[in-house]
Amino acid sequence: MSLEQTINKEQLPTKKNEKWKYTNLQHYWPQFDLPKQSSFPYASEKISEENDNIVFINGEFNQELSNVAVKKLNGSNKAIFSRFKKKLAKLMQDEGVFQLVESHSQNQYLLELESARTKPLRIYHVYSGQRAKHASAHLHVAAKTNSQTSIMETHEQINEAENFINNATSFYLENNSKVVFVKAQDLNDYSSFVQNTRALVSRDARFESITIDAGAKLSRNNIWIELEQEGASCAAHGLYALQGERQSDTNSFIHHAKGHTESSQLYKGIMNDKSHGIFTGLIRVEKDAQLVTSDQLNKNLLLTKGAHAHSRPQLEIYADDVKCAHGSTTGQLSEEEVFYFESRGIPKEKARQLLAAAFANDVLLKIKSVSLRQAAQDLLSKNFNPLKTQRSN
Repeated sequence: MSLEQTINKEQLPTKKNEKWKYTNLQHYWPQFDLPKQSSFPYASEKISEENDNIVFINGEFNQELSNVAVKKLNGSNKAIFSRFKKKLAKLMQDEGVFQLVESHSQNQYLLELESARTKPLRIYHVYSGQRAKHASAHLHVAAKTNSQTSIMETHEQINEAENFINNATSFYLENNSKVVFVKAQDLNDYSSFVQNTRALVSRDARFESITIDAGAKLSRNNIWIELEQEGASCAAHGLYALQGERQSDTNSFIHHAKGHTESSQLYKGIMNDKSHGIFTGLIRVEKDAQLVTSDQLNKNLLLTKGAHAHSRPQLEIYADDVKCAHGSTTGQLSEEEVFYFESRGIPKEKARQLLAAAFANDVLLKIKSVSLRQAAQDLLSKNFNPLKTQRSN
């Protein structure tokens, strides 16, 4: 199946699109082979039957390795998916890469969350570029009234083959529900990764998104959160820790459609070598959305002269009784702080590691679940040299 048969190429992003001015995916369109993705045998000690697990192999749900059931889009449940999709239809409707995921019906799934889970839910995405150069999946998550769930979604590659991964996770939170969604990826330096995250948040519900990027040649995070009823709240935080020539690009949109809603954003980037971190965030407050509280902050730490960052926090406010703030900083490690450590017998390189770790911890500590936070810390330590410090007992 050609790309033209799947989606109009004019819908795909180019560098002429303001949202995509720093990220170019055109390399992947001529060899688009999404229908060729296939599963492969996989076993990992990371996946334990003691946990609540959902496993996807090249975008396809693996029932043998999973102990939580999901519904796959087919003829018998098409109406259920249609209702879900209709609720979220206006979110990311102009985002071409998300529409590319939506156009592919093979790997679309529904997860329903009820009551309060006592332990986090782990969602594993495992890829092999030797089986599928392109991989895609869309998980729809319906959080029922009064439910509470913490989710960690990880993306792992088992070989050095090239992949283009275009993934989507959509959430609909009913009244008074709460979802914490931690997404982490440590893909190889040959692959590119796009994560599309959407959330529609109802009355008195709360959605928290925490993104950890520590791999992939190129990664792009599209985030759209809509607070559609009074009392809704959200947090969208992220940490990109980059080395070599990796690039991470985050584009977020938080929409306060109603008053008495709250949002918070903290994105931090640590760039080493010749890496490139990008953050573009827009908070929109509608005319009748009074008594809104919102804050947005992006901070970047450059460890080398070759590293660079672009930051564009933005506010679009049409109401007059709100409390909103945004800001951005970019800088290097303080030589005075490094000297402070050296004067107390700590080597310079170790001092730089400790300071970088302290900078990252502001985001990591947003993950309240100890097990999920530890998993995120382990991923960072494994993939980002400046954070490879000794872990204290």
